[in-house]
Amino acid sequence: MKIIIPLVAFAVGALVVFVLVGNKGGSGNISPQQMADAIQIVLDSDRTVYTKKIVNRLANEEKVIKASEHWQDEKALLLPAQMFRAGSELVQKKSKDFSYALLSLWPINSQNKPKTDVEKEGLQAVVDNPNQPFYKEET
Repeated sequence: MKIIIPLVAFAVGALVVFVLVGNKGGSGNISPQQMADAIQIVLDSDRTVYTKKIVNRLANEEKVIKASEHWQDEKALLLPAQMFRAGSELVQKKSKDFSYALLSLWPINSQNKPKTDVEKEGLQAVVDNPNQPFYKEET
């Protein structure tokens, strides 16, 4: 069983999709929604810190190094979305029971488009109500 929870808005309708595979009910005291909310807070905080304290400071304020989509070729910093994706890819290598992705209805990179009807529904929901989490089970 796959549970997709929450699709939480970032800027311009982008969102994070969490996939937890396993027991629907769980035996612990934390609901899947509470766990997803906690993970979302961590991921959002990490992305914000990287953007403000690394990219903004080093590339924009101190101009020590630039950030670029072609970071390897240009010996530059990863863009925040690339850093987020790199973390997601590492998690996917380490665990088959959990994954996350940054998705959008209008992705710059086609890898970041919704792949299921529930993801599309969730993306539209956070576009329509950006401050409201979207929870839905997908089996």
